[in-house]
Amino acid sequence: MRTRVFSLIPLLLVFAAFAHADDWNKTYEVSGTPELRLVTSDANVRVVAGTSNKIEAHLTTSNYKVGSGGISVFEHQTGNAVTIELRYPHNNWNIVWNGNHRVEIDVTVPANTKLELKGSDGRVSITDVKGPIIARTSDGSLDIEGADGSLEARTSDGKMRVTGRFDRLDLQSSDGGITATALPGSKVASSWSLHASDGRVELRIPENLNANVSLHTSDGHIDVDVPLAVSGRLGTHDIQGKLNGGGELLDIHTSDGSIHVGRS
Repeated sequence: MRTRVFSLIPLLLVFAAFAHADDWNKTYEVSGTPELRLVTSDANVRVVAGTSNKIEAHLTTSNYKVGSGGISVFEHQTGNAVTIELRYPHNNWNIVWNGNHRVEIDVTVPANTKLELKGSDGRVSITDVKGPIIARTSDGSLDIEGADGSLEARTSDGKMRVTGRFDRLDLQSSDGGITATALPGSKVASSWSLHASDGRVELRIPENLNANVSLHTSDGHIDVDVPLAVSGRLGTHDIQGKLNGGGELLDIHTSDGSIHVGRS
């Protein structure tokens, strides 16, 4: 009987590592143009712009502890550059009787922060960050609001919704639709690209945007509700033309879905 009791101890220790609610907080003093690199696995991520010269990170977990045997946080600061990486335990078992796992990280940054975010599984939300943004997630929705300048975003499986004033826009979705709204003041300073492998692409633009436009869908229809001077191809699945005399390339492509271009 004693042997059986002791044989359960390793399992109980593993269970204890998961059956835990915990949190972690860290504040970084920054100045000038801060940089944040944030890497997560299975976590919901929210990044918002604040009003102070600080990067403030708050991690909360349910049925995980933070530290040895649970979620590991690797972080460091070099000058105004901050890196935060979350790693899951190697024995990340899917324990049926304790399956309500949750990991969320909320980060407040100065508005002009240069942001690079990489997530594997979970929702990503970025609000009012005005610095250049690079955001990638493998499985989860991506919602970016109030951006300004350059945005590069990728999602393998999930919907993407972005709003902001853009100079450069590069959006790619493997399985999920793209909805993008370019606010007044946006310009195609360098090529814009919106590509979806499986999903609808909708782009809303200001009336004075200049661009050479290329639209293509393999399986879907194209609706254009802006004045477009057609040049070259005009068909059911392909349209090429110029907005307001033309300019840099605005390329929208979807393999399985429709395309809509309208006013913001």
